[in-house]
Amino acid sequence: MSNLPRRHAIGFVAASALIVTACAGSVATSTSGPGATAAAVPSTEVPPTASPSPRLASLSFRWPSAATPVVTRVTTGIDDLYINPGAVILDGTTLHMFANVFTAWPGQMDVAHLRSSDGVTWTAAANGPVLTSDDVPFADPGIDVSTGYITDDGTWVLVIESVSSAAPWVLGRATAPGPDGPWTVDPDPILTPGPAGSIDAGGVAWPSVVKTGDRLDTSVFFSRYR
Repeated sequence: MSNLPRRHAIGFVAASALIVTACAGSVATSTSGPGATAAAVPSTEVPPTASPSPRLASLSFRWPSAATPVVTRVTTGIDDLYINPGAVILDGTTLHMFANVFTAWPGQMDVAHLRSSDGVTWTAAANGPVLTSDDVPFADPGIDVSTGYITDDGTWVLVIESVSSAAPWVLGRATAPGPDGPWTVDPDPILTPGPAGSIDAGGVAWPSVVKTGDRLDTSVFFSRYR
């Protein structure tokens, strides 16, 4: 991979958290004289009513302080059930999100392009996906977009990973003249697992691009697992 630009690329991770709380009745104890045995006193509190399990029909993501999600699958205009934020790239004053939209995982993946000026209000920049797992020769059967950046010559780059339930994951690259494409995927991965017995023999995934000093480092950091 070539040296990265002096523009900012940021990783954007967002997740939904479900907090379940339960209340229990209190128990009081009393004693009567030295050596007396503590006696349990029934609580006068009303036992809590069990809450029904939440229905996980679709996923979205939000800022912790936001009352409503900032992006949902509906925002993308793509008819799938789930979404995760993928990559967010800052170009000037505009944030560009390349969200992963899908119904089955691993499976078919559609990558949506959204824009925002503040990270809170997002709009779809394209009618439909700008990239799909069908465009990726090493998809297995799906992909995820994890990070991205803009090169000094203005080329847009997305770093993607294969998604498989069995085979070790690999990292690849897609490039385009602009955020809406057309995106061209390199035919071969840019990073593959190590040999048997090595720390990354099980596959490589979830890369990020890191800024060091006044430039973006050319290194790609990734998760290693067996």
